[in-house]
Amino acid sequence: MQTHGSNIREISQRFGIPEEKIIDFSSNLNPFGPPPGVLELLKDREKIVRGWTTHPPVFPEELREALAVYLGVHVKNVMPAPASSWLIYKVFEILGPKEVLIPQPTFGEYERAAVAYGCSIREHPLPKEDGFRLDVERICGNLKEEDMLIVCNPNNPTGYHLPCNELEELVRYCSNRGCRVLADEAFLPFTEEKGMVKKVEEYTNLIVIGSFTKIYTVPGIRLGYVAAPKEFIEALMQRTPSWSLGGLAQEVGLACLKDREFVYNSRVRLVRLRDELVNELKGLGLKVYPTSIHYFLAEAPIPLWEPLAENGILTRHGGSFHGLGERFLRIATKKGQQNPHLLETLAAIQGEKEDLCLWNLKTIGALKNRRSR
Repeated sequence: MQTHGSNIREISQRFGIPEEKIIDFSSNLNPFGPPPGVLELLKDREKIVRGWTTHPPVFPEELREALAVYLGVHVKNVMPAPASSWLIYKVFEILGPKEVLIPQPTFGEYERAAVAYGCSIREHPLPKEDGFRLDVERICGNLKEEDMLIVCNPNNPTGYHLPCNELEELVRYCSNRGCRVLADEAFLPFTEEKGMVKKVEEYTNLIVIGSFTKIYTVPGIRLGYVAAPKEFIEALMQRTPSWSLGGLAQEVGLACLKDREFVYNSRVRLVRLRDELVNELKGLGLKVYPTSIHYFLAEAPIPLWEPLAENGILTRHGGSFHGLGERFLRIATKKGQQNPHLLETLAAIQGEKEDLCLWNLKTIGALKNRRSR
């Protein structure tokens, strides 16, 4: 069972399909990235070699200052870091919470980090019948004094986004109860929301982490950031080794931050493609849950992960998330002919299972006609 997306090599070996033939709908990276500036940077052989063969700055001060301007916060309230997942573990290391409340289903690294640092875990189930929405009043009733609460916003795998005014209400309630809040905004750039980073100067119990990986499509660089009260940033700097970010990672980060138009254009294009894909999937009999971003949860009448994988289409198995079963798939919107290919494959798979009467092979013809328009 995959615990993260993009396990292409594993699927290739299991089903005997060449890696280059697999279409990866399990990966929720921006299909339109990386930005042009990053691609140009990666073509500069001299800069690449220098980035590999010389020490980077001891601390990424230039990137930190650029991030502060980009996010609109004081430079002492922000710090670049080697991936947002790295930061999750650092939050547990520095704060040392005894108990953490985690809404489920959500990103699995929160639980792994809690276990690594001996923190007790309480789950807060998000109701399927309510579209996996996080209800502020309900979760407040589940909080205990001195808890740490983790909110993935937008959430992974559901795509649900808690409006900032509601999240601030939750942060304020937690502040009065002596609870810390870790807000993971790794997917926020796929929305039009401004997020909570500017609130870290107002709320001493709030820590916000973000990522370059998803929106800029640079997973191999391992680059994220944290916005937090100055005291937390100072404690994090004390626990971060010198040269923690490679020179190339810092250059890529700076190139990404310069291209705001790329983020906007990606968001607009993905909304259109997602809506088209979701409508087609609903027409094929899948239940698709509300989402604010380019990926979404789909529930099928039968388990479809393995039949799709056998046909070279990798989706995220719902069974790898708490509270979801094998009939759930997390699907990320793609570009070009990949989305139509997914629909055609689903129609063909269901056409072979005539007893369910949900799809039939005639659907393939309709999808191909639609694809040719």
